[in-house]
Amino acid sequence: MSFLQWNCRSLQNKKIWLHQPPFTTSEFWVFQETFLKADDRLSFPNKIFFRTHRHNRTGGGLLIGIPPNMSGHVIFENSNDPNLEMLAVEIQSHNVTFTIVNIYAPHGFDIHQVQNFFSTLKTRTFIFGDFNLHHPFWGGKTSTPKSEEFLDWLNQSHFSILNTSTPTHITHNFTSSVIDLTLCSAALLNEVYCYVSDCTFESDHLPIVVSWSKLTNATKYLKTIYWNPILRDSNNFLQSIADPTVEIVTEKISHTININTKNKILTNNEYPPWWNIACNNFCKLKKIMWKKARNSVSVPDWIRYKKYRNKIKRLALQFLIKQYANHSFSPLMVNNELQLLDKDENTLKNSLQNYNCSPEHLLTLPIVPRHDPPLCEIFLQKFRFQNKENPVSLIVNDFSDCINRFFSDHYIIATDASKSHVSTSIAGISCNQSFSYRINPINSVFTAEVLAICVAIDELAIVDKDILILSDSFSALNSLKNLNIHSTYAIQRLASKLFVRQTFNQNITFLWVPGHSEILWNEKADSLAKNTTELSQFIEWISPEDVIANLKKQSYLISETNYFSSKYYDLIGNFPDIGTITKWTQNRRQDILIARIISRMIVTPALLNRFNLDSNPFCNIYKNLHRQDEAHETFQLIQQAYETLSDPQERAWYDRHKDDILRGGAEEAYKDDSLNVYHYFNSSCFKGYNDDEKGFYTVYRQVFEKIAAEDKPFVDSDEEIDVPSFGYSDSSYKEVVHDFYAYWQSYCTAKSFSWYDQYDLTEARRSGAGRQVIRLMEKDNKKSRELHRKARNEEVRALVAFVRKRDKRVQEHKKKRRRKKNRKG
Repeated sequence: MSFLQWNCRSLQNKKIWLHQPPFTTSEFWVFQETFLKADDRLSFPNKIFFRTHRHNRTGGGLLIGIPPNMSGHVIFENSNDPNLEMLAVEIQSHNVTFTIVNIYAPHGFDIHQVQNFFSTLKTRTFIFGDFNLHHPFWGGKTSTPKSEEFLDWLNQSHFSILNTSTPTHITHNFTSSVIDLTLCSAALLNEVYCYVSDCTFESDHLPIVVSWSKLTNATKYLKTIYWNPILRDSNNFLQSIADPTVEIVTEKISHTININTKNKILTNNEYPPWWNIACNNFCKLKKIMWKKARNSVSVPDWIRYKKYRNKIKRLALQFLIKQYANHSFSPLMVNNELQLLDKDENTLKNSLQNYNCSPEHLLTLPIVPRHDPPLCEIFLQKFRFQNKENPVSLIVNDFSDCINRFFSDHYIIATDASKSHVSTSIAGISCNQSFSYRINPINSVFTAEVLAICVAIDELAIVDKDILILSDSFSALNSLKNLNIHSTYAIQRLASKLFVRQTFNQNITFLWVPGHSEILWNEKADSLAKNTTELSQFIEWISPEDVIANLKKQSYLISETNYFSSKYYDLIGNFPDIGTITKWTQNRRQDILIARIISRMIVTPALLNRFNLDSNPFCNIYKNLHRQDEAHETFQLIQQAYETLSDPQERAWYDRHKDDILRGGAEEAYKDDSLNVYHYFNSSCFKGYNDDEKGFYTVYRQVFEKIAAEDKPFVDSDEEIDVPSFGYSDSSYKEVVHDFYAYWQSYCTAKSFSWYDQYDLTEARRSGAGRQVIRLMEKDNKKSRELHRKARNEEVRALVAFVRKRDKRVQEHKKKRRRKKNRKG
């Protein structure tokens, strides 16, 4: 089962999100700052709620929701303290008893207030909360006395922290921090998995999801989106609306997607644990192709059937590699009902044969106990020689001084790794001996560097002296320094070796050395790694992460090759990237759904036919001639919505000025009679890319001429310059278009905006105001003018970017440059 922790910042206006993943897929809800009052009613299907509220002030409030098939009772409650709110519930599920503790500390969590209560907890315990504590240990940039005290208590307690450095709190100016913490009993550490969601769901905190493999009756869902009714309803809506806008189209499509999205509950005995929506779709296609192939005895249908079957195997294989590498900690092994079948084992072995290895060669996940103090000392940027910008001679001298002053009594070992397109090798050297081995070439350089250190500890280390290991891999040492349960298998393996050495009371220190800096130790190790041959001994280790990454890469290459060889490539070209848009929007889920529906609306013959449009990609011909203009405008709206979503800068600007664009600009903001440019952030303001009266080039030529004419009275006669013209559809790019955009992309208005002055200085002087008061008034007036001048510049420059992106002359120039570049290549 899974737990979802979230500081919702008022639950009443965010209830709509509770019907969407990950809320629907989490059995336990742990919310902070619900802002609920005593008389507020809250009910939800399949949930029993325990909650607190503030009695004498607004805000705050805690909530814990559990499934109805479990029983629970409150064992601790504190809601009157202004500095700490806490709710603890003990839950009974079958033969498992555990405790959930929910904490909200608005001014920083003070461990001394509840330390005695935590010491009385004997059952398995999860602690969730908004602690408002900052410390580098869990990814913060600073620390406070309260966080230091909390960390001291954590090191001495039987609790472990699950947070990594992933931010959990994002402010309005996009600064991030880690203040929402998740703790669990040390006995649960190897049974839980924790991750931070990438969507705030209109709060300023990101949800944290924790999965516990001990509870095996978790509900799994399969989400299915029915695209045919979505496209049909969207088409009907676009044809019926009289005055469509991008915002209306976006909202309607989002609502249509929600209606036609269904969640199916999967039972453990119905589907394997790795089953997802992709597997489900490929399975349906496989069954269809199976029936077609048997009925028609068609070779192409048999090929498609085998293709879909292989895709399901590839998805299952990625899951099995992860689980096989986990061994005893795998959910497949913990749950007796889900065992690794012989058929799956054979599939795994056959796939690994392509990499010349077997499942036994995969790095396993060892048990690394909690360690305090740290396993070793790691110096990454402490010494002067670790500055790569210094001259090589200075680095060598500083390195020698550092070794003589601080590590003169240490036994020195240097390691390195080398990777080429045919082989990967590792090497190590000390004053007495050395080694060099070949490893599987699928391993990354990061994995090779870590494995080189592992071998060096086994083969080169001695027991009667402390050890100093030199490595030029900053990423490997940094990962070891930030060791956690989500570290790679190679790092976990290295940590287990360090723990064994620690039991022998032997200290191991790591020192990062800049690569290729002529330091003798590392140059020798680098030479050994590069000079390995096919006769060198081969170590058959392989990292599960590298296997999975390679499988994904192969999958992408196959998909890309199939697309480039398809009939749609010549028509569509390269697909634009639709990455995550979390950075510039507050409603990521809606944007992703809209991006999906609009991305399916890329011009293809089948799509144009579905919208009753001709197969011409430019949509200049409509089958029903009497509705040609309407179809063209509709398709322009769809294209504009897609372009807005897929361009991060345009989307960010659109989000900031969405209300003005929808209203055509705030009329009160234009008392100076300036042209309202917001009317022209819409493809419906022009008809066609031609020089007609309502054509693209005529409309925007008049717009920019009007803006230039408005600035002219404010320009001195001796400073007046010629403003480049927008030109016509057949204007030369070099002579007209380039000069136009070069001027307008850096546009600065000449208007004074004195009509926005807050104070009348003439009247103030007449009334006898002092000089200091007059200066303050002038300062406020100047600030107001600069503010409006900046806003006007931003509006016009954004309009220039909007027009340039749609200017066919610019697009044609880019195509010519691309063709010229390809010919040279």
